[in-house]
Amino acid sequence: MPVTGEQKERKNEMRRLNRARKKAIISPEPEEEKEQPEESPEEPDEDPEITRKRAIADKRRASLALARSKIKPKSQITKEKDDEIAQIKE
Repeated sequence: MPVTGEQKERKNEMRRLNRARKKAIISPEPEEEKEQPEESPEEPDEDPEITRKRAIADKRRASLALARSKIKPKSQITKEKDDEIAQIKE
């Protein structure tokens, strides 16, 4: 597939910029991004998908914490079984 003149120019320009960045002649951020106004940190406009995923993650963490709290050590289980056997024998 032949490369057009525009594509060649764009490729050459990008190579020059990359070489210049490596030599620290220009900053790593393109000038176009500097001109754009930054979003205000006061209003974190979150995607509803992210909010939903966070809610699911919080519920999952809570259920895992509850499950971990119900885990009994083997010594406690053995003691309970021994107590049950003792009650049955009586």
